[in-house]
Amino acid sequence: MIISINLQKELKAKKLNRSRYGVMNLSDDVESEEEKDVINSPILSLTIYPPVSEKLNPPITFTFEQDSKNFTHPTCVFWSFQSGSGPGFWSTDGCTVNTTNENFTVCQCEHLTNFAVLMSPFKEADATSDALRIISMVGIGISIACLIVTLVLHFCLWKYLRNDRTTALMNLCVALLFSYIIFLAGIDRTESTAACAAIAAVIQYIYLVVFCIMLVEGIEIAVTVLYVFKTKSRIKIMLVLAWVIPAVIVGISLGVSKLEGYGNENFCWLTADNGLIWAFVGPALVIITFNGICLIIDMRVMFQTKSTETKTASEKIKTSFRSLCVLVPVLGVSWLIGIFYINDSFYFIQYIFAVLNGLQGLFIFLFHCLLNPQVKKALMLRERRRSSAKETLKSTFRSTSKEERKPKNLRGKLFYMLVLRLYYLDI
Repeated sequence: MIISINLQKELKAKKLNRSRYGVMNLSDDVESEEEKDVINSPILSLTIYPPVSEKLNPPITFTFEQDSKNFTHPTCVFWSFQSGSGPGFWSTDGCTVNTTNENFTVCQCEHLTNFAVLMSPFKEADATSDALRIISMVGIGISIACLIVTLVLHFCLWKYLRNDRTTALMNLCVALLFSYIIFLAGIDRTESTAACAAIAAVIQYIYLVVFCIMLVEGIEIAVTVLYVFKTKSRIKIMLVLAWVIPAVIVGISLGVSKLEGYGNENFCWLTADNGLIWAFVGPALVIITFNGICLIIDMRVMFQTKSTETKTASEKIKTSFRSLCVLVPVLGVSWLIGIFYINDSFYFIQYIFAVLNGLQGLFIFLFHCLLNPQVKKALMLRERRRSSAKETLKSTFRSTSKEERKPKNLRGKLFYMLVLRLYYLDI
């Protein structure tokens, strides 16, 4: 039996333990009427420690000696551990055949994690797909940039945009920004059990905060639609609760589970094996259901208005689509998709989930910032006021004699210095 391993230089000093690799061949037995795959090499068990979150370039290379020569079409595989009672299965994801002959097969393998792990209570999401990994990372990177731009723009225009809905939106942007950054930085940090459990708890908390703020958005929408007259603002107390209640939920789940299920060998997140993931999925589903009802109510009321009733069918469709684009990103309804990944037949669900929710920050930027008429109006108003103030200062400064401009007290001196500064800076 011969097995050789070729590692990258930066990986050679890392500890190697549990992951199982081997070579599977197609049987050439003429007495058998059906072809079947069989393991035709020793099984190598290892893991890179600490784990590497990025794509391995070059990948790890294994050389396996084949047990029998009476086989064809070698395939490099690894054992994918399955959540729940299932034992797992051999998978080819991330593993390819480099070279092969009748005696040896050289395999190259790499294993990664994706964004869809967050909302998969029935089946653990695929932690080995390159495509899912790339989609998740690119989507989250775009969302981070868009959320930063949204926050900066609203900060600059805050005096023109300040209201309860915008306050809730800014809290949602902050929570999403933290959640994306923590996910990218910590989801793969499985080298330490304690650290991984802590990261899983922090990710659970911040995403529960995201959902609680989306619940606040849903409540505000429901109140706005159902009550014609303005009611007393409740946004401050609701936002405080949105940041506090998730800490209580995480504390209870930590105490009950005693850290069992917080993180595993693949990623630092709640596992589905002991049902701990429902400590996140359960509250999330309740909020999604409530927000879904709010969305239906809002659409129903919109279609009952006189302005909508007079529109053509195509105009109604455009209005409905525009309303959905604005509401869905802040209500989190698209997160419901993750629940439907119940077995391997629904693998495409992971891709849909990763695209829609990985780009949630982009959708918020597009429909609540870039295409928001209130933001455009605020920008125009700000520029108009700046231009007006600029002209007023210049006119006042030019029409006043030097003797009249001289201040007679400290307050006047300070104002005089400010006027001079504004004038000579030309703002």
